[in-house]
Amino acid sequence: MESMRALGYDPEVAVADVIDNSITAEARTIEVRADISESPAYFWILDDGRGMTLEQMVDALTLGEVSSVDARDAEDLGRFGLGLKTASFSQARSLTVVSRTSKGTACLQWDLDDALQSGEWEVSRLDDATTRTLPGFDELDQLTTGTLVLWRKLDRLLQDARVPTQRMAQLSQEIRRHLSLTFHRFLDGPKSSRLTLVINGTPVDAVDPFMRANPATQSTTPERVPVHGSSVEIIGHVLPHASKYSAQEAGREDLNAGLFENQGFYFYRNRRLISHGGWAQLARRSDSLKFSRVQVDLPNSLDDLWHLDIKKEHLKPPQELRPALERFLRNGQTKSARIIAYRGRKKISDDIQYVWNYVEDRGNFRYEPNLDHPLLEDALLRLDPQGQKVLRKAVDDLAAFLPFADIHKRMSVDSKRPQPEEDLHNMAARACRLVDVMDLSFDDKQRIHDVLGSVEPFLGRRDLDSIIDMAQQHYKETE
Repeated sequence: MESMRALGYDPEVAVADVIDNSITAEARTIEVRADISESPAYFWILDDGRGMTLEQMVDALTLGEVSSVDARDAEDLGRFGLGLKTASFSQARSLTVVSRTSKGTACLQWDLDDALQSGEWEVSRLDDATTRTLPGFDELDQLTTGTLVLWRKLDRLLQDARVPTQRMAQLSQEIRRHLSLTFHRFLDGPKSSRLTLVINGTPVDAVDPFMRANPATQSTTPERVPVHGSSVEIIGHVLPHASKYSAQEAGREDLNAGLFENQGFYFYRNRRLISHGGWAQLARRSDSLKFSRVQVDLPNSLDDLWHLDIKKEHLKPPQELRPALERFLRNGQTKSARIIAYRGRKKISDDIQYVWNYVEDRGNFRYEPNLDHPLLEDALLRLDPQGQKVLRKAVDDLAAFLPFADIHKRMSVDSKRPQPEEDLHNMAARACRLVDVMDLSFDDKQRIHDVLGSVEPFLGRRDLDSIIDMAQQHYKETE
């Protein structure tokens, strides 16, 4: 057991492994509590699942009690029969489990220091009086059925932190981020079976990596691929450009600085996220793929084919599934690249007045200011010949020194967002200027719509009619 403590569990992964058991036990509410006092002494996980009898608890604390090759219930999130033990002892030296069923309450404690001293590999059964003094028991005592998993002697969890209370507070945030993604399909499921997760009194909100609630997200029809008598379901998702994010989405790390890193396959086992990010050695992360994320659902009956590890953190797709995964990868790359291309320059057209013209020259490219654009043309016409010459030269110089490398790094590598589009009031003022410059009349709104619809920055705007209405009002106020 001392050796198995070195399996490399991160705290958030260990907590998720224990929560798997709670979900398998049909829990609807799971509470995680970290002791954030100056001398943290405990960390516990409580669920309102069906609980365990004493015999079942002994089995649960037996290493490998269930073989990894045995058939499991279709909804079972377990794998090796090791999770509760290995996850718990990866963080603490003392594990106590209290469980309540309709038949009563039982408590078992497994302490590595006691085992080391006695030389016996056994668990202790705590009496009722001792059980009632345990951290978390008062919360369990309010439930009809449920299970409390209590960690103490938190040597690995605290890692000799200089300020333990800060370490626990930081861990709580890291665990929250991990659980909000790992169990997002349980947290955001049907109301009749929706899971509630609470960490230190605050509910955990689901984080959907595919932004399915955003109407600009593109998703394929689910495809089932037969594999060894079972099937794997695959859905491709292409995320919208940052300009389509809601205020809440704009604050997510995986959609901004983490957009490049989080592209790839998202593998789920019984709706629980196992592994995400990267293309499973089928391709490297790239700018053209950064908007693409592919959802892959696998049943627990295919665990051996996927080489799932003990921590349920890493897996390897079977060979027979790779052609389908490659197809979704290519499809996602095409659509993701379109998102990038559309935001830059969809195509060159004589019918569209761009602010910048794209020019290819002997295998290279550059952008030149379009001096025929109505706004720039109007500015030039207001100058005398010498002024026009100076302005043209200044504009050419600015264009020659566009910082392409810096722009590419900030947007593609750092995934930073450029300055957001102007608000409607500024757009309306700009539209009013164009109407005046191009000698249009607000009496013919359809004509204005047709003309502005072919001029940047208005082409492709779904709210162009609203901008025109506001421009007309702006015109009346400044006339």
